[in-house]
Amino acid sequence: MATKHLTGSGLLLVWTVVALSAPLMAQQTFDYPPPAYPKLRDVDGAEDLLDIARTIVNRPSREGSGFAVGWGIQPGQRVLLAPDSSFDRSVVAALEMAIREAGGKVDVLFLDYLSFFPEMKPGEATKELDYFLFLRDNAMRSKTFIADLVRGVAEYQVVIHGTGGGNPEHAGFRWEKIPWQTLDEFISGTAEYPAEIVEAIDRKTWDTLLKARKVRVTDPEGTDITWTVRREDRGEHPEQIRSRGHIGAYPPFDTKSILDAEGVIAGSSNHTGFFPQIKVYISGNNITRIEAGGSYGENWKSVLDKYKDVQWPGMPGPGMGWLYEVAVGTNPKSARPANVMIQPSRILSWERARSGIIHWGIGTQGGGQWAIDNNMPDGHFHVHTYFSTFEMETEDGETIKLIDKGHLTALDDPEIRKLAAKYGDPDEVLKEAWIPAIPGINVEGDYQRDYVADPGSWIAKEHEEVYGEWMDKHLR
Repeated sequence: MATKHLTGSGLLLVWTVVALSAPLMAQQTFDYPPPAYPKLRDVDGAEDLLDIARTIVNRPSREGSGFAVGWGIQPGQRVLLAPDSSFDRSVVAALEMAIREAGGKVDVLFLDYLSFFPEMKPGEATKELDYFLFLRDNAMRSKTFIADLVRGVAEYQVVIHGTGGGNPEHAGFRWEKIPWQTLDEFISGTAEYPAEIVEAIDRKTWDTLLKARKVRVTDPEGTDITWTVRREDRGEHPEQIRSRGHIGAYPPFDTKSILDAEGVIAGSSNHTGFFPQIKVYISGNNITRIEAGGSYGENWKSVLDKYKDVQWPGMPGPGMGWLYEVAVGTNPKSARPANVMIQPSRILSWERARSGIIHWGIGTQGGGQWAIDNNMPDGHFHVHTYFSTFEMETEDGETIKLIDKGHLTALDDPEIRKLAAKYGDPDEVLKEAWIPAIPGINVEGDYQRDYVADPGSWIAKEHEEVYGEWMDKHLR
């Protein structure tokens, strides 16, 4: 186990590349990068997390900033820290301590809205859409509750609540996000990763995407899909840099005039869990059929059939089968949480922020009040791909790889490396902290025989071998 300690400009990151013992250990050369995992340090209490908490509290604010959050707390500010009840208490305590150190006056309020959705189990993917619709609806209710509470009870300058999404309009105070539900998320290297590096990677990735006229994405789990992009569809401004570490690589429907996405999207995970390999066939940007996927695939097909004749506002046609989102992660230190198989599964969505990982969204979006008034769902199903190659053909016929076998090529750009050198060895600063193990792709085994039917069991074994000792001490 080789551990690296990286320091520079106040940054301390610790991670490791772990060699898996038999039978997970690779015995031959593979075309894809080997597994890697963040080093999870021992934590005896909130004081051990203060170095990370101080970075977050003191880093300048950028509201809606996603995976590289800064709160910019100033002396004398009244702050309401309002996580939901799933958050690790030591993480919340460390953030509270850091706010007080910065001179803020903080109250802490835990909300328990997750307890109203008990059906989800660790690693369960079947009802992903139902689960995220629940979270979306209850998240906005909780934000509205918080806004009303603040206006009626106390005058806070800063409210910290919610892992993402929008906020009530005209709240009257600065609203910040708190995206780290679990201890391992907080200490994996993502929370304190320099925001200026993430922003530079985001910008470089977006500028590269602007050159695309034709796109082909392939992945060893079975994805192979193409589409065309017109410059006027993309535009010059990065509206789809939705948050730090999350780039929209596909034009939104309200500006798209070419509906020619053709191919298949294949994988075995989504935002809430794992499932047998699914293949989603796309023609004209719309689903034509779904193969396999176990109960997740069956649930997805039932939703498509139920709403096949319903027209959502702003969608190209009826139904819930539209390719809507191709989102690329850009933070090399994001990782799949260690406890993904022992804690409620919303935490799996964290992995999608890692640089080079694509999460595909297929369904609807933007129904808003129409969906509420007509009692309709409004959202999309997901598939994650980990080792994608994203090739773009430019207007002059040049071929550029945005992602090469799961590696975001912006990380190799000289400007990005120069910036990373401010914080240490750029090879280490920009190295992916986490790469999953998939048999037949980057470790010994056969993808069809050893993985496809039950990816969750493989991942449970993988995580137990890599993180078991740490989880025994900190989570179980």
